Amino acid sequence: MSNKKDESSEDGEPDQDADYHRNHGNQQKKRDQPGKKESAEDVFVIKSNTLDEGTMAFIHWLNSTHKNSTIENPIVVKSFENDRCTVLRDSSIQAEVNVETKEGVPMCQYCKADDCAHVGFTICLEQLHGRGETLESIEAEADNEAEGTHISKENQATTGLSYCLFISLIASYIFFS
Repeated sequence: MSNKKDESSEDGEPDQDADYHRNHGNQQKKRDQPGKKESAEDVFVIKSNTLDEGTMAFIHWLNSTHKNSTIENPIVVKSFENDRCTVLRDSSIQAEVNVETKEGVPMCQYCKADDCAHVGFTICLEQLHGRGETLESIEAEADNEAEGTHISKENQATTGLSYCLFISLIASYIFFS
């Protein structure tokens, strides 16, 4: 085997894989650079339309600074009436989705299911509302956070709740997989 730096093989022919490895390594370095903003491809996307993905979309929405951005969030809340009706904007299907709650059970009118991502998102939103949060207060805190004002205790509690939901989701994948 040759120790040449010209990336040639033993028989003197140029190594065909050298360019691939060099380019792949450069691409990896670009992805690993700190401080780069996420591209649209790196944002959370709903793939399987499950309750767990709805929970993840809710956590993503809850932690975003632009609550009404369909570019930043996979699901955005258009309107919410606790235990009645929730209107969501799903950026993956580019449509508004109605989730109606009857007798405590949310049912997605778009998917015709009670176990889709829209229902998972709605359940989390209803749980947050049960803790005394309103859609207006959540959006106002996001606006304040975007302006650089001090984080309120309610927002810290909401963030703590989202991390607890995330940890429980990961634990359920570990234990039930």
